[in-house]
Amino acid sequence: VEMSIRSGATIYNASSGGIVVTDYKPSEKEDAALWRWKVKELNVTIETRIQNYPEEGYALFTTSYPDGWDVGSFDPTGTSQNVVTTFPGLYKSDILRSYNTSLVWGVVLEPHGGPFPANRTKYGQGLTSFYSTSSILISTPVDNFKSATESHRTHNSTPAFIPSTSGSLKKIPKNFSHSFMIYSNEQLVDGQLSVTSAYYDVGRVLLNRGGGGRRPDDITLTHLSYQTDNGAQYCYCTTNCSEKLLAVKSDLDDKKIPVQSLSYQGGWWDNPHLHQGGTARWCVTDLGTNITKYPIETSVFQKELGIPLQLYVPHYCPDTPYAKVNGGQFDMVASNRTYPGCLDFLFYNPRGNESESFHNWLFDKYQTEYNMVSFEQDFMNFNYQCVPEFLETAYEADQWQTGMNAAAMKHNLPVQWCMATVTDLLQ
Repeated sequence: VEMSIRSGATIYNASSGGIVVTDYKPSEKEDAALWRWKVKELNVTIETRIQNYPEEGYALFTTSYPDGWDVGSFDPTGTSQNVVTTFPGLYKSDILRSYNTSLVWGVVLEPHGGPFPANRTKYGQGLTSFYSTSSILISTPVDNFKSATESHRTHNSTPAFIPSTSGSLKKIPKNFSHSFMIYSNEQLVDGQLSVTSAYYDVGRVLLNRGGGGRRPDDITLTHLSYQTDNGAQYCYCTTNCSEKLLAVKSDLDDKKIPVQSLSYQGGWWDNPHLHQGGTARWCVTDLGTNITKYPIETSVFQKELGIPLQLYVPHYCPDTPYAKVNGGQFDMVASNRTYPGCLDFLFYNPRGNESESFHNWLFDKYQTEYNMVSFEQDFMNFNYQCVPEFLETAYEADQWQTGMNAAAMKHNLPVQWCMATVTDLLQ
């Protein structure tokens, strides 16, 4: 696909002269090349680079914005939802001619009806595979995962696949850089192409590039836990819920079923006095005890229960005392109730650059008061696609997630991300 760049509703491309190559530098080993482009009307420079790693089976495509980029308006209904640049772009007719199937895992998890549906772009790109009987290609972002997307669109009447920076960004900061990997594997396992083996290879490359990492011990994975999540017996308990759960624990003990923790999700949300019209149904005002449902204060209840708790937050209600606008300590960002799929729900989340300090405070407080041994952040997809700052800026969503992770690692606290997408897991 020829190089093109979007700014607002305007598309600049090389064929019309709106973009020109001002520099080209192949490497001495012919395993890398850099192009420097000038968008003449806007006097903006963009760099694109290809680096080849043949021994590991992949090529890396990087776009850099040394001057930044005012991308312009974002229309969440989809009419302007697009990639910022068409680098890299692959024509089906030449690069992918022999590949007849694509699997796309991203923010919008829905079948695409074929390998190259016309003009389809999503909010996020995870891992996309194209495979035939003898080989497989896998595309994935390797950094800035929440700002990644992919476009399946028709260019000059030819279907194309374009992984790139999301057109939902309104402004790209100076020196922002975005890389995508395209991996190729033709190795056979027991005489057949192994898609699983190829994905393990991609995972190892990503872990090596990211420096690996450690995970805290997770009691919810190693031992039985009693759930009160959606669909569970006492999820919608409305009265005397403390006593009911204590009775459940006693019954499990009598049956010698060794439950080691309780997923405690109903003690505070869904209080009609706090959640007024338009707010997200599952939002949390604070993690104090909702005595209309759980008459026993949570720290006392936990001690009587005799096992630790997993606490639960989907997002925070507009009346949360944690927010500065309500007299609290932390800057928070609000959802846009009009965005598609956001169900007219208003909620808050901590701002990206305050996420680590917020979650450090939260984990400190409730590990001490409630013996919290795990934390569940629910509605990850809503929390991303309904918050303008997360969609429209290059770093805000990343900071929100990495801040939560840093605080969890400091507290040796496992975090469960519910309704997460592949970009969340990659991040």
